[in-house]
Amino acid sequence: MSSRRLMLLAFLVAFVVFACNFIQETVSDQEPSQTPLSDTQTPQATREHRPTFAAPSQEPGARVTATPAPEPRLRIVYTDEGNLWMIEGTGSPQQLTSSGYAENILISSDGTKIAFTRRPMPEEVAELRSVNADGTAETVLLSQDDMKSLYPSSLESMGFEIWQMAFLPGSHALYFNTFEAFKTVGLAITEDLFRINTDTGDLDQVLPPGSGGNFYISPDGIHIVVVRPDTIDLVNPDGNGLVANVVTYLPVITYSEFQYYAQPVWATDGSAVGVAIPNDDPLGPNPKGFIWCFNDTGSSSNNIATIPGDFYFSQVFSSSTMSPTLNRVAFLRETATPNIQDLFLANADGTGETLYATGNIDWVGWAPDGIHFVYSVGDPMNLQLGTDGAADIPLVTGMDLRWINNSRFIYLTGSMGAWTLMVGNLGGTSTSIANPGGDFISYDFTR
Repeated sequence: MSSRRLMLLAFLVAFVVFACNFIQETVSDQEPSQTPLSDTQTPQATREHRPTFAAPSQEPGARVTATPAPEPRLRIVYTDEGNLWMIEGTGSPQQLTSSGYAENILISSDGTKIAFTRRPMPEEVAELRSVNADGTAETVLLSQDDMKSLYPSSLESMGFEIWQMAFLPGSHALYFNTFEAFKTVGLAITEDLFRINTDTGDLDQVLPPGSGGNFYISPDGIHIVVVRPDTIDLVNPDGNGLVANVVTYLPVITYSEFQYYAQPVWATDGSAVGVAIPNDDPLGPNPKGFIWCFNDTGSSSNNIATIPGDFYFSQVFSSSTMSPTLNRVAFLRETATPNIQDLFLANADGTGETLYATGNIDWVGWAPDGIHFVYSVGDPMNLQLGTDGAADIPLVTGMDLRWINNSRFIYLTGSMGAWTLMVGNLGGTSTSIANPGGDFISYDFTR
């Protein structure tokens, strides 16, 4: 049995950031289905029409001087020995908090508000706090008592924790879902959805338990994809306009306590969603993936391909293998040699399959351009840069790599207690920007 399959039995993982051509609908062994839109489900297509403008007329020979747009200033926030720090542009790191015990951190898209979880005692649930980007107004949004009292809990429960959290683009509204934390081993995702105003502290429940799930906000902030272990829904940020069962699928056997949640990808313009869903038994013979695309209102959904290959292990410990352009997909296939896999690329409709690399491979993720991608070989920190249509090259030694744009990225290198936060680019150079302390480092950025 390969190390990839052993990982399934050994670890309890967190799932844990153009319009599609609906070419064909494939009926497969899994028989994923689509529930038609009912008369009571009226998707609210609130995306504004993007205006087009005629080019201004010019007299022959007239010179037009364009004023270049200013380069967005990069703001990176990170934890260092339990406190929050920020780097802006090429400036020096600035400490934002001194209360300690910070764990997970997020920054709003305008770069002015930071949300973070804080856990003063290891055996207690974490609280939710916010602070301004200048270090002022650190506020407890949800105390430990608030988190414990979200729902009734059993004697074995410590209370409730935040599972995922994300800012709505262009706002200070923080969305999050929860799980129940137990004193012993166990994981129970509540499948809810909350919204809290990080300026005022106002808390709203967007979706009650069992109606929410893992969530993915569209880049324009107009819609939210909500995922449960057997279905994908669409909903508006206020909880209205629910379109249920845009995609349904068989629950995936994980051979452990956690459940598998599909990992959809929004097109960069927010017009469509793609997702590669593994078949129900990843350890069974002939694994395969079901490729789905649907539009931003959920009114059109198609299973456009069924592709033989591993779509479970290649995604469950990393990001989706569906490209952000929604036209390409990556996947693995086991070889006759233990711990050696083939990495393939193909069109989203299953055509044009190409063997890209072979080795002890772990998928990391696509770049925003849908052309470049990252995977590791041998060691999870031995990252390689792949290019669709060209050979791969060594990239960096690191982990937790995230793309700033099509050519720049941030990553961590080092090990527990000796981390370095780096900014790299496709030109091959990397710059150290901080040496945060702590066993685990959380960071986020905006520009």
